[in-house]
Amino acid sequence: MRSSWSEKVRALRGDEESEGCMKNITKVLIAALLLIVLSSCSDRCDNRGELIWSTDDVEGFKIAKDNPESTLRQLSVTWQQKPPFYAGAMPIKYTSLVLDVVPPSMSMGMGGIVVVDEFEDFKTAYVYPHSMIEKLSGVPIGAVTFSKPTNAIVAEAKQTNRTSAGIEIEEVHYKNCPGGGCCVVFKSKSSIGRSGYKERESETTGRKQRDYYFIWPMGGR
Repeated sequence: MRSSWSEKVRALRGDEESEGCMKNITKVLIAALLLIVLSSCSDRCDNRGELIWSTDDVEGFKIAKDNPESTLRQLSVTWQQKPPFYAGAMPIKYTSLVLDVVPPSMSMGMGGIVVVDEFEDFKTAYVYPHSMIEKLSGVPIGAVTFSKPTNAIVAEAKQTNRTSAGIEIEEVHYKNCPGGGCCVVFKSKSSIGRSGYKERESETTGRKQRDYYFIWPMGGR
């Protein structure tokens, strides 16, 4: 079963670089299918953890399952200002796959939610509330991030609080563990401001290899 999932992922990834502003919803299955890769083995693990989210939670998977004919708008994003927790090259360039929950003609271009953010070497698939009203805020309540080169889940996040100043998330970073599950290498409570930048980390444990949640969607697209 694992090999068949891997073959499907490789087949889907072959179309990633297609041109055009619209992208068939099946492409977002890349994010959902990669959540299945939970039991590959590498190093010894002293701190095994359970994953926060399942495939049924991830918005892209739900869309592909319930509305297979849907399409995603492909949006190229460039950030000129360096976020506090970003350590890479500037400017930041990535691609957002956006689902128009409200037709653009009725929303003035702000009725879409970010389903997936595709960076150079990793992708983040987002989790949204079940309530349509809350979903329309464009602020995810969670995320699953995976490595593009290895297809491994490398991090997850879950919103724990929301205020007028932004949101707080709990983020967990992983590496693979023998015998299944994921090995926790870093945990933190992180504050995301209204600009979408991560501003603070607290109650950190472990060692962070890199940052994945330096930017977070904070409104409609």
